[in-house]
Amino acid sequence: MSAYVVGTLYTCNGCKYLDFKKEKCLKSNISINSFVDNNGYKTMFKPKQCKGYQKNNFKTKDRGKKMVNTNTNELKEALNEVNIVGFVKEKNLEIKKDDKGVTYITGTIDIQTDKNSSHKVSVYSKELKNNGEPSKVYTGLVTVMNEYVSKAQLLKEYSNKEKYPNMTPSEAESKAEVEATKVEVSGKISRMEYYKNGKLISYPQITANFFRRVDEDKYKPKAEFDVVIYYDKITPEIKGDEETGRVKVSGYIAQFNGTIIPIEFVTDEDTSEYILNNFETKRTGEIWGDLISTAITKVEKKNGFGKDMTKSHTTYVNEMLITGGDDQLDEDDPKSFKVSDIKNACTTRETEYLPSLFQRGQNKQNNKQAKSSNVSEAKKSFAKNW
Repeated sequence: MSAYVVGTLYTCNGCKYLDFKKEKCLKSNISINSFVDNNGYKTMFKPKQCKGYQKNNFKTKDRGKKMVNTNTNELKEALNEVNIVGFVKEKNLEIKKDDKGVTYITGTIDIQTDKNSSHKVSVYSKELKNNGEPSKVYTGLVTVMNEYVSKAQLLKEYSNKEKYPNMTPSEAESKAEVEATKVEVSGKISRMEYYKNGKLISYPQITANFFRRVDEDKYKPKAEFDVVIYYDKITPEIKGDEETGRVKVSGYIAQFNGTIIPIEFVTDEDTSEYILNNFETKRTGEIWGDLISTAITKVEKKNGFGKDMTKSHTTYVNEMLITGGDDQLDEDDPKSFKVSDIKNACTTRETEYLPSLFQRGQNKQNNKQAKSSNVSEAKKSFAKNW
């Protein structure tokens, strides 16, 4: 049997007697306990009844290094880089403890890159690494939380009329944008997914753990991505009944654990014709471009008799715009994703990850309803006894 170390237990992953879908050992007919993490990565823990079971006698530093990819494909983590330079618009960070007492920091940071564009970055890190050593990522995020100054903080300060009696709102905003901490963010494209009322909510997000201050003389705002994808669909973008001149590219990004996330891009008009004429689906290639997260406000004035009426309408554009890339890899290139591997990863996503996500959503909803019911019963009991 094949066993791999995870913490102080061995897993069944890779064992020829494992029925992965039924979560059962075919040799001993024993049900297997499993754990599915946030990325859909399932680990099957070897039961004590199995002769291959033993305590982990590896050194602490070796623990967790051989967590097994539950997919049988050979997908490896692909290039997936995001680089954002801007000033801190807003911070929403919290230090919490989970049910096991583990301390972690989580939340979002908004990075503004121009007057109408800002990018929300999600962060998460435990205080300690698996080997018990302090996490540098956690320490860095605590520094961001305590020391980096956001535009929102400054605007709140400048709204104090006793301290700044003559400062106008526009002056306060300009001053806040100048004085907010300038930062460079290194992250990647990921996906936020959860079920709410039985419906899958899924959208791309930027996750990052590395932030550094940027000096004023080196400050050049930007929001860019550079990724390797598997091309699934290449179609002209249509709005209404007309083509826009741009192209929609749908594909998959391979993650570190052999899983994939679906992702969608659009091209600018300079690259759309080249992609339509030269690229094929079921191929692998590198693309780069700009992250677009912009608020566009249109003001409409109506005048007739009497006073004019002014209406404003804001629309939000969130997209990943391809501005360039490399030609697609040949199918027999070692770096090219195999069609069969992508299909297997898609199957794993549909039959294991999403169902586990659905169940997690159901459990959360059931717990919420049970808690609400208990509170309601307590109120009734209190009113009755009163």
